[in-house]
Amino acid sequence: MGQNLKGYKLELRDGKKWFFLAANNLHRWFEDYTKIMCLQPCRYQQEQRAIYFEKDFFLLPHRSAYHIGIRSRSSSKFDRINDLLEDNYIKLSLRNIDVSINNYYMTMSKGLFPIYVNSIWHGGLCLHTAFIEHAGKGYAIVGQGNAGKTTCARRIPDHWQAIADDEVLIVKDLSDEYLVHPFPTWSDYIWNRECKKTWDSSSYSRLTAFFFINKHPVDAITPISKTEACLKIYKSANEALRRFYPIFTPSERLLIQNKLMDNASTILKKIRAFNINVSLNGKFWEKIQELQLV
Repeated sequence: MGQNLKGYKLELRDGKKWFFLAANNLHRWFEDYTKIMCLQPCRYQQEQRAIYFEKDFFLLPHRSAYHIGIRSRSSSKFDRINDLLEDNYIKLSLRNIDVSINNYYMTMSKGLFPIYVNSIWHGGLCLHTAFIEHAGKGYAIVGQGNAGKTTCARRIPDHWQAIADDEVLIVKDLSDEYLVHPFPTWSDYIWNRECKKTWDSSSYSRLTAFFFINKHPVDAITPISKTEACLKIYKSANEALRRFYPIFTPSERLLIQNKLMDNASTILKKIRAFNINVSLNGKFWEKIQELQLV
């Protein structure tokens, strides 16, 4: 790839540097994608790993129903996991983009799987979670759909900051510290909601603790065992990855899921976790501050 090639970049704190480019017939789609992700324009550098989006590349019949597929430079038969980990030039083929608004943005969200798989193989996790920050400390608010994660992110006072309200990528940096990158609230775009959130995916915050949210009349924080916390983190990560699973074979999915469980267990050796009861009108953030976590 030429040094003068123009595209967009995403640099993560795990040391990975990604370069994005697309075929000419994807110009409008790619322009929207880079804006939603808040990607910055750049010229290709040799240390970057490139993701190239192309339209309507022929997929094998058993994959033809899916919106996105992987194209290998070397062979039609390949280990998708190893290709994603080792190949510095990954081609992704997009199908049925213009069928509906749902498909248009769904392909964007699915196009992240090379990044997520790479981070997972280096000790990271993607999570379906809100993330809030105060005084340089970041807190993951984890819960199922409609648990109140987005509401928590919107209710915090001005001296707090909402970093993400739906999805984040946890990465491990070179000093073994866990940092969090926010990713778009794709559901806002897929379901064409009036308020569409955009987060700068190159930005990052330090992960201080996990809080597993429960709706309750009284705000309170209670302990949780590491075993239960590990299972809940695994469930959240698995939920965030579910949209990618049709791309992989059952054995590849199992391999990914095993890594999710291993990484959740390892992260919890360093990062504390709690249950948090959140009321409708209370000040749950004050309960977090009272813990005086470091």
